[in-house]
Amino acid sequence: MGARTKGRELALQFLYGHQFVPGNWEAAQEQFLADCGRGERARNFAAHLLRGLAYHLAEVDAMLARFAPAEWPVERMGSIDREILRLGLYELWFDEATPPKVVIDEGVELAKVYGDADAYRFVNGILHAAYQEQLADHPVGPPTPEA
Repeated sequence: MGARTKGRELALQFLYGHQFVPGNWEAAQEQFLADCGRGERARNFAAHLLRGLAYHLAEVDAMLARFAPAEWPVERMGSIDREILRLGLYELWFDEATPPKVVIDEGVELAKVYGDADAYRFVNGILHAAYQEQLADHPVGPPTPEA
């Protein structure tokens, strides 16, 4: 398992645990990462993701509400699924360092490990929809010539 994959896993573990122990996000994050015993690259990537998510949390949560199916709104989502989706949406829209298909795959893999039996399908559907919207808003490739 690569350092970035481990970093995503650490970020997910922090997000899940932090919801049960509210308090200062930054101090709790620093303590969690210092105690986790993972490699430095994984800890640094987790810290990067968590800082970025904290900064963009309101925007990410608004996107999550928009992409959530009507029959399964955010308040009905399992906490693991919600945190995986937050991480994935943050990476897709605000952190261009990772290719979108890798972000989706990593979210699906996290859901397979930490979610229930169908969580990976749910995560894949929402992240894929977000990616498709991103492509529509910001098409990739050379500009089309003006007529």
